[in-house]
Amino acid sequence: YDLMVRGNFRLERKDYDGTISDLKAAIALSPRDYPHARASLADLYRNLNRLDESESLYREAYPAWKDSILFIEGFELLLTKQGKFDLAQKLTNRVYGLEKIYRKQ
Repeated sequence: YDLMVRGNFRLERKDYDGTISDLKAAIALSPRDYPHARASLADLYRNLNRLDESESLYREAYPAWKDSILFIEGFELLLTKQGKFDLAQKLTNRVYGLEKIYRKQ
């Protein structure tokens, strides 16, 4: 958790190398069912146009966060940026399905 906090602080200061280092360290310490660091690093890589690295992390984190609209939207943005429109559309459909479920609750 401290690595995540420090990584976010570094990100605010645009210290991307420091943020990446902290998030990678957090990933090394975190179990697969705690995907926060993977998702944060995937978002950062997407924003830095490191698309292949971003996609790999999104795919690793997806099983744990397949019901998170915010996470899926980030993954969808990446796939769209990569020109993988069919896969992006599948994620869009997933978001619509989740929104219907959440509205009923």
